[in-house]
Amino acid sequence: MLNPYFLMAVGTAVAASYLIYKRKQEKLEGLAAVTGENDADMKIVSGPISSMRRGEDAAELAARDFIKQKEAGNIDRARALGSRYAQALINIDKGLLSEPLPNGNPLIQHHLYLLFAFVVNHVIADHSPNSILSQTSLNVFFHDIEERSPQLSNHVNDMAAFSLYILAERNKNGQDDDYGHIFADQCGEEGNREMIQYGNSLYDRIYRYCVEEIRKAGYKDV
Repeated sequence: MLNPYFLMAVGTAVAASYLIYKRKQEKLEGLAAVTGENDADMKIVSGPISSMRRGEDAAELAARDFIKQKEAGNIDRARALGSRYAQALINIDKGLLSEPLPNGNPLIQHHLYLLFAFVVNHVIADHSPNSILSQTSLNVFFHDIEERSPQLSNHVNDMAAFSLYILAERNKNGQDDDYGHIFADQCGEEGNREMIQYGNSLYDRIYRYCVEEIRKAGYKDV
């Protein structure tokens, strides 16, 4: 998973790439005028010109994909999904996890929020139809949390702890309780089987909720 602020930048770049496409011919014609070269001569020049064309071709494809998703209504669906995830986390103590936290450990709530954000990242990356929609959903998820609950935003942006879950996902060796172990360790209760099981239970419950929500997103095939 990527840093949410990097994903925000990528999403902005995809939208902006349409403008790059519209200006493509202007740039090439302007370059020909400055150099005095005709179009046929420019095609055989290596280096910056050919690199610029490859970059603009990629931007053009990204712009077309973005527009297709938007016209199909999928961008709005991805944004709505990100908002629902944010709302669920903001109100987690009144909805998904309404029962009291165990044993009064003050670190549990922080790492509960962090685990939720990780699962959202994990599910969106694995179950979104494409990267444009996954980036859009994640962008909105983190943006809504930051706008509506700055204090909660501090919890979910604990990147040091977040990275431990990412590493566990990448290096999973068939251990079903990897996430529970990380959760317990981060809460200062390393080896506590009760806390490990609680962490596993949290992960399973959040994962099922997130998968169900993305299934209900209603993405259209494009």
